[in-house]
Amino acid sequence: MPGSTKISFNLEMCRGRTNMTMYIRTLILLLSFLYLINTGAECYRIKRAVMLSMDPQPAVECLDRTTTEKNSTSTVILTGTVQYCDVIRAGSYKCNIKIWRVMKGNSLAMNLITIQKQGILTSMYKKKYVDVYGLGNSAFCKSNVERADTRIFFLNKLNNRLVVSASLDRITLKNLENTQKVIE
Repeated sequence: MPGSTKISFNLEMCRGRTNMTMYIRTLILLLSFLYLINTGAECYRIKRAVMLSMDPQPAVECLDRTTTEKNSTSTVILTGTVQYCDVIRAGSYKCNIKIWRVMKGNSLAMNLITIQKQGILTSMYKKKYVDVYGLGNSAFCKSNVERADTRIFFLNKLNNRLVVSASLDRITLKNLENTQKVIE
């Protein structure tokens, strides 16, 4: 039997016919269990081999649009840095964003923005934060973020939440100028 284990069998340990029968039953049960484990492992290896040979095709093709198209589908555009994300899992997730600038839709986003005052004595400054939902959505090519990523976020207000409506852009001078030009 493949993968069988060597088991020592000492007859002198068994006294009487009942002990011998019980010992044999235990031995048969143990061997059956080892056979099942070996068969299960073999099935697992076969399943894994089949899954690895499959061609990885994305379920949905992502859409990477131009800045003009992103602007037309978004009601809120802002720049910000990811502070933290909820548990990142398959599908989409929510992150808390520190806002640097609201480029479009300030009045729409205002009631969703949390303002924290920080500073010592007279020099007070405000930091703005907002929760953004729908990050990691496979429908958008660039929607995955990590802590400390700074991006241009294209969002829509949906059910009193800000949800990603297009792929995110990295912060570069060219991207900021293009986005500002399209908004104006």
